[in-house]
Amino acid sequence: MATPDEARVRQEAPVRYLEGQTAKLGVKVHLGVEADRSMVEKYKPDALVVAAGGVHQVLHLPGVNGHNVVTGRDLHKKLKAYLAFLVRSFFGG
Repeated sequence: MATPDEARVRQEAPVRYLEGQTAKLGVKVHLGVEADRSMVEKYKPDALVVAAGGVHQVLHLPGVNGHNVVTGRDLHKKLKAYLAFLVRSFFGG
């Protein structure tokens, strides 16, 4: 079983890979920056990705508790588990 430090390194490996690939392609990434209209007009980016975070909400609608309904929180948990599986498969573990 991997130590917590080893597990963290494995989880960060895909992020480091993508950071390296975007750098090789000359993609400029600005994290933690508030982008307003004037900034977008000034830099004229080819693409703008807004990752605003979020709050998991469940709307109170008829059928929301049905077996065929997946909440954002449930989907996030499943994707996180799937990503952990992929990391272990590709990077060992």
